[in-house]
Amino acid sequence: MRNKFFYIKKLILISPVNFFTICLLLVVEMGILSFTVLSLVPLVDYILDPSFTNKSRITEIFLSFLAFLDIKPSFFIVSFFFITLQLLKATITIFLEYSILKFKYDVLRKINTETLQLLLNSNWNFFTEINYGYLTNTFVKEINNIGNAVGQLARMFASFIKFFMYLVIPLYINFEITASIILLIALVILPVLKFSSPLSYKFGKLNTQTANYMMSAFSEILQSLKFILINSRSKFFKDNFINAFNLHVNATFKQQLLAAGINSLFQPIGILLIIIVFGIFASRGIILSEVIAIFYSLISVVSATNALIGINISINNFIPSYDQLDDIINKAKKFQRESAVIVFEKLNREIKFDNVTFGYNLNTNIINNISIQVRNNSLISIIGRSGSGKSTLMDLLTGLLKPTSGQILVDGIDLEKININTFREKLGYVNQETTLFDTTILNNLQWVSSTKFTIDEIWQSLEFANLKNFIKNLPNGLNTSIGERGVQLSGGQRQRLSLARAFLKKPKILILDEATSSLDSLSEAEIQKSISFIKKNTDATIIVIAHRLSTVKYSDKILVIDEGMLIEEGTYNSLKNNKDSHFNKMLKNQIIN
Repeated sequence: MRNKFFYIKKLILISPVNFFTICLLLVVEMGILSFTVLSLVPLVDYILDPSFTNKSRITEIFLSFLAFLDIKPSFFIVSFFFITLQLLKATITIFLEYSILKFKYDVLRKINTETLQLLLNSNWNFFTEINYGYLTNTFVKEINNIGNAVGQLARMFASFIKFFMYLVIPLYINFEITASIILLIALVILPVLKFSSPLSYKFGKLNTQTANYMMSAFSEILQSLKFILINSRSKFFKDNFINAFNLHVNATFKQQLLAAGINSLFQPIGILLIIIVFGIFASRGIILSEVIAIFYSLISVVSATNALIGINISINNFIPSYDQLDDIINKAKKFQRESAVIVFEKLNREIKFDNVTFGYNLNTNIINNISIQVRNNSLISIIGRSGSGKSTLMDLLTGLLKPTSGQILVDGIDLEKININTFREKLGYVNQETTLFDTTILNNLQWVSSTKFTIDEIWQSLEFANLKNFIKNLPNGLNTSIGERGVQLSGGQRQRLSLARAFLKKPKILILDEATSSLDSLSEAEIQKSISFIKKNTDATIIVIAHRLSTVKYSDKILVIDEGMLIEEGTYNSLKNNKDSHFNKMLKNQIIN
């Protein structure tokens, strides 16, 4: 574990201006706090003896101040000073709490924004290597823990200031009594800190680990819900989640019990020590007003010390959360896509895979030395058995993956040198796994691009996807909510909505990765008409990955992939008529039909 001050420094540097504001307010509060405690002495002296016969030296200073202002001392005047200072202290405390919250949420906003931006700029390899439960828990829970620690950190500085100010005043009033109490409190607090720091870190780490496990278990249930229900395995997965939940509860229970136990015990012990010392010094003729001021200050010292112990435990608990966030950030940095300046407008000539090889590790390649040429405004179909590398080729083309070797050239320019966001803005992509959100049909269509679409363009895209009549007959039309992941639509309807979204974008390159696999023959025929229309009336280049004969039959070129290698290419008729071709064998074996 790195030094605690390493983490504190990192948090402060995220939002230094807000932290500096807190420090300024603490200085102001420190001054008001001092005068508030000192103003208690003349008030008590007046209540005990309005003539100030046996007064404290603090009261003498206060009376000199009133004489300088030509104000006669009275209960109202003395009380007014005390109450005014209390109100000023309360006002500064409110501003201080506001600044602490502002500091906390500014740090949280920056951490969330920068981390998410880092993740979204990562190559797809990062997401294939990271555990989604681990990632989700970091954003849902652990970053929130860091935010709480930020608030606690600011309060720790406030407690430190209060701690020292409440010590300075009683030391000034009566050094002997105050020093004795400080010594006794130190003898109690040092062993407590020595005991609690490693234990709170241990419980914090266990809390983070069990939260990861619990989040992973819940995430797996959501992702596999249909499979679980069909196979009647609800009890098994429920028990698995409850087991993970119980482990997390046990870890959290220990963590919170440690903090609550120490906080509960320290306060009465501190007060007991103060009373004992006062009992010892009671026979030495101390002025009562000074006794009350010292007692008031030292009770506040105990309260501030108690807060410091609790905050120390909270900061130790947050360190595992920060380490986990740091781990994700460091992993994401290894997969960052280098920024490029070339802006992609449209495809003029061709896309070329030049001896491209790709593998997730050094031992196994998914794509093996493939060279492919895709001409502008052509319709290319890629076929092959499952696992042959077809979809991986498209992940390379979309920039999700980076070739292990070789280049992908767009009009002769390496894709790595093209600004990937400008390239993807001109890209339409639909695959088997439809991506829909829990909002309206209209919103699900519009989010695909920063371009604002007209209502006519939206209806036209729905017509292309053979979905226009269905949506028009819905009670709320385009404003119909479709549920999480489009659960209120059938599989075919979800697929057609994804196709409509791709058509709406008016892409320069359209990739359909098994995009019609969920459609019936009639719907697919309608989609094929739409694809043909797009090809004839735009300069779009269309790349199709498919099994069905009807999809590949009218392609300009068919590419046959097997075990990551291009084994043959040609038109539908040339490959079909070649009895020795792999494509011909696929037709006969009804691998495509």
